[in-house]
Amino acid sequence: VGKIRQHYPDDQILGEEGLGDQVTSAKGRVWIIAPIDGTLNFVKQQENFCIMIGIVEDEKPLLGFIYDVMKDEFVYGGSQTGVFINGEKLPAPKDLSLEEGLVGLNGVMFAKNILKAQEIGLKAVGVRILGCAGLDFLSVLRGNQVAYLSNLAPWDFAAGVALGEPLGLKCSKLNGEPFDLLG
Repeated sequence: VGKIRQHYPDDQILGEEGLGDQVTSAKGRVWIIAPIDGTLNFVKQQENFCIMIGIVEDEKPLLGFIYDVMKDEFVYGGSQTGVFINGEKLPAPKDLSLEEGLVGLNGVMFAKNILKAQEIGLKAVGVRILGCAGLDFLSVLRGNQVAYLSNLAPWDFAAGVALGEPLGLKCSKLNGEPFDLLG
Protein backbone atom coordinates (compact mmCIF):
# COMPACT_ATOMS: atom_id res chain seq x y z
CA VAL A 1 0.00 0.00 0.00
CA GLY A 2 2.86 2.34 0.83
CA LYS A 3 4.55 1.74 -2.54
CA ILE A 4 1.28 2.24 -4.43
CA ARG A 5 0.64 5.49 -2.60
CA GLN A 6 4.22 6.61 -3.27
CA HIS A 7 4.05 5.98 -7.02
CA TYR A 8 0.33 6.53 -7.68
CA PRO A 9 -0.82 9.07 -5.09
CA ASP A 10 -4.13 9.82 -6.84
CA ASP A 11 -5.23 6.18 -6.98
CA GLN A 12 -7.64 4.59 -4.51
CA ILE A 13 -6.98 1.30 -2.73
CA LEU A 14 -9.64 -1.19 -1.68
CA GLY A 15 -8.21 -4.00 0.35
CA GLU A 16 -9.11 -6.93 2.48
CA GLU A 17 -7.63 -7.15 5.98
CA GLY A 18 -8.38 -3.45 6.63
CA LEU A 19 -6.05 -2.10 3.96
CA GLY A 20 -6.78 0.98 1.91
CA ASP A 21 -9.46 3.60 1.58
CA GLN A 22 -13.23 3.83 1.97
CA VAL A 23 -13.86 3.41 -1.76
CA THR A 24 -17.34 4.43 -2.90
CA SER A 25 -16.71 4.74 -6.64
CA ALA A 26 -14.64 2.84 -9.20
CA LYS A 27 -14.04 6.04 -11.18
CA GLY A 28 -10.38 6.74 -11.81
CA ARG A 29 -7.95 3.98 -10.90
CA VAL A 30 -8.62 1.60 -8.00
CA TRP A 31 -6.28 -1.10 -6.73
CA ILE A 32 -8.24 -4.02 -5.23
CA ILE A 33 -5.99 -6.14 -3.03
CA ALA A 34 -6.24 -9.50 -1.26
CA PRO A 35 -2.92 -9.76 0.61
CA ILE A 36 -3.70 -13.37 1.57
CA ASP A 37 -6.54 -15.05 -0.28
CA GLY A 38 -7.38 -18.34 1.40
CA THR A 39 -6.47 -17.08 4.87
CA LEU A 40 -7.82 -20.15 6.66
CA ASN A 41 -5.79 -22.40 4.35
CA PHE A 42 -2.73 -20.25 5.06
CA VAL A 43 -3.22 -20.56 8.83
CA LYS A 44 -4.21 -24.24 8.99
CA GLN A 45 -2.35 -25.79 6.03
CA GLN A 46 0.41 -23.37 5.05
CA GLU A 47 -0.66 -24.00 1.44
CA ASN A 48 -3.55 -23.37 -0.96
CA PHE A 49 -3.43 -19.59 -0.65
CA CYS A 50 -2.35 -16.76 -2.92
CA ILE A 51 -1.92 -13.02 -3.27
CA MET A 52 -4.21 -11.09 -5.61
CA ILE A 53 -4.29 -7.58 -7.00
CA GLY A 54 -6.85 -6.30 -9.47
CA ILE A 55 -6.53 -2.85 -11.01
CA VAL A 56 -9.72 -1.20 -12.17
CA GLU A 57 -9.86 1.98 -14.22
CA ASP A 58 -13.10 3.90 -14.69
CA GLU A 59 -15.17 0.90 -13.57
CA LYS A 60 -13.50 -1.55 -15.99
CA PRO A 61 -11.01 -4.30 -15.11
CA LEU A 62 -7.60 -3.23 -16.39
CA LEU A 63 -5.00 -5.63 -14.97
CA GLY A 64 -4.97 -8.69 -12.74
CA PHE A 65 -2.20 -10.34 -10.76
CA ILE A 66 -2.44 -13.68 -8.93
CA TYR A 67 0.60 -15.16 -7.24
CA ASP A 68 0.43 -18.76 -6.04
CA VAL A 69 3.06 -18.44 -3.34
CA MET A 70 3.77 -22.11 -2.70
CA LYS A 71 4.03 -23.07 -6.40
CA ASP A 72 5.84 -19.84 -7.29
CA GLU A 73 3.43 -19.27 -10.18
CA PHE A 74 2.66 -15.70 -11.17
CA VAL A 75 -0.26 -15.01 -13.49
CA TYR A 76 -0.63 -11.46 -14.74
CA GLY A 77 -2.13 -9.42 -17.54
CA GLY A 78 -5.29 -7.89 -18.86
CA SER A 79 -7.27 -6.97 -21.94
CA GLN A 80 -4.55 -4.72 -23.39
CA THR A 81 -1.59 -6.99 -22.68
CA GLY A 82 -2.76 -10.58 -22.86
CA VAL A 83 -2.47 -13.01 -19.96
CA PHE A 84 0.80 -14.64 -18.91
CA ILE A 85 1.93 -17.27 -16.43
CA ASN A 86 5.59 -16.97 -15.38
CA GLY A 87 6.35 -15.12 -18.63
CA GLU A 88 4.55 -17.49 -21.01
CA LYS A 89 1.37 -16.40 -22.79
CA LEU A 90 -1.63 -18.29 -21.46
CA PRO A 91 -3.98 -19.57 -24.19
CA ALA A 92 -7.73 -19.32 -23.81
CA PRO A 93 -9.17 -22.44 -22.16
CA LYS A 94 -11.33 -24.78 -24.21
CA ASP A 95 -15.05 -24.06 -24.06
CA LEU A 96 -16.31 -27.25 -22.43
CA SER A 97 -19.71 -28.08 -21.03
CA LEU A 98 -20.30 -28.54 -17.32
CA GLU A 99 -20.68 -32.28 -17.93
CA GLU A 100 -17.18 -32.41 -19.45
CA GLY A 101 -15.23 -30.88 -16.60
CA LEU A 102 -14.64 -30.08 -12.97
CA VAL A 103 -16.36 -27.16 -11.25
CA GLY A 104 -15.02 -25.19 -8.30
CA LEU A 105 -17.63 -24.37 -5.68
CA ASN A 106 -17.94 -22.59 -2.38
CA GLY A 107 -18.29 -25.30 0.30
CA VAL A 108 -21.25 -23.77 2.15
CA MET A 109 -23.08 -23.03 -1.09
CA PHE A 110 -22.58 -26.64 -2.19
CA ALA A 111 -23.58 -28.18 1.16
CA LYS A 112 -26.73 -26.07 1.50
CA ASN A 113 -27.56 -26.06 -2.22
CA ILE A 114 -27.59 -22.24 -2.26
CA LEU A 115 -28.59 -21.03 -5.73
CA LYS A 116 -28.66 -24.69 -6.83
CA ALA A 117 -24.88 -25.03 -6.34
CA GLN A 118 -25.23 -28.69 -5.36
CA GLU A 119 -27.31 -29.43 -8.44
CA ILE A 120 -24.74 -27.65 -10.62
CA GLY A 121 -21.88 -29.55 -8.99
CA LEU A 122 -23.56 -32.90 -9.42
CA LYS A 123 -23.94 -32.26 -13.17
CA ALA A 124 -20.18 -31.80 -13.52
CA VAL A 125 -17.62 -34.59 -13.68
CA GLY A 126 -16.55 -33.56 -10.19
CA VAL A 127 -16.54 -30.77 -7.63
CA ARG A 128 -13.51 -29.01 -6.20
CA ILE A 129 -13.67 -26.96 -3.00
CA LEU A 130 -10.31 -25.22 -2.62
CA GLY A 131 -11.17 -22.48 -0.13
CA CYS A 132 -9.20 -19.94 -2.16
CA ALA A 133 -10.88 -17.89 -4.88
CA GLY A 134 -7.58 -17.01 -6.54
CA LEU A 135 -6.60 -20.65 -6.98
CA ASP A 136 -10.05 -21.46 -8.33
CA PHE A 137 -9.67 -18.62 -10.84
CA LEU A 138 -6.26 -20.01 -11.82
CA SER A 139 -7.82 -23.44 -12.36
CA VAL A 140 -10.43 -21.95 -14.70
CA LEU A 141 -7.87 -19.75 -16.50
CA ARG A 142 -5.71 -22.82 -17.18
CA GLY A 143 -8.69 -24.90 -18.28
CA ASN A 144 -8.44 -27.32 -15.36
CA GLN A 145 -11.97 -26.38 -14.25
CA VAL A 146 -14.87 -25.36 -16.45
CA ALA A 147 -16.40 -23.01 -13.88
CA TYR A 148 -16.14 -21.48 -10.44
CA LEU A 149 -19.19 -20.52 -8.40
CA SER A 150 -18.96 -18.59 -5.14
CA ASN A 151 -20.22 -15.52 -3.30
CA LEU A 152 -17.22 -13.17 -3.38
CA ALA A 153 -16.05 -9.75 -2.23
CA PRO A 154 -14.25 -7.47 -4.74
CA TRP A 155 -10.77 -8.47 -3.51
CA ASP A 156 -11.72 -12.09 -4.18
CA PHE A 157 -12.67 -11.56 -7.82
CA ALA A 158 -11.20 -8.33 -9.27
CA ALA A 159 -7.92 -9.95 -10.36
CA GLY A 160 -9.69 -13.04 -11.73
CA VAL A 161 -12.11 -10.96 -13.78
CA ALA A 162 -9.28 -8.84 -15.23
CA LEU A 163 -7.46 -12.05 -16.22
CA GLY A 164 -10.48 -14.08 -17.31
CA GLU A 165 -12.27 -11.70 -19.62
CA PRO A 166 -9.35 -11.35 -22.09
CA LEU A 167 -9.35 -15.15 -22.35
CA GLY A 168 -13.05 -15.15 -23.30
CA LEU A 169 -14.36 -16.21 -19.88
CA LYS A 170 -17.70 -14.90 -18.65
CA CYS A 171 -17.70 -13.36 -15.18
CA SER A 172 -20.94 -12.26 -13.55
CA LYS A 173 -22.96 -12.09 -10.38
CA LEU A 174 -24.51 -15.38 -9.27
CA ASN A 175 -27.80 -14.38 -10.91
CA GLY A 176 -26.09 -13.72 -14.26
CA GLU A 177 -26.21 -9.92 -14.02
CA PRO A 178 -23.03 -7.91 -14.56
CA PHE A 179 -20.67 -7.90 -11.56
CA ASP A 180 -20.14 -4.82 -9.40
CA LEU A 181 -16.44 -4.17 -8.80
CA LEU A 182 -17.21 -2.66 -5.42
CA GLY A 183 -19.99 -5.04 -4.39
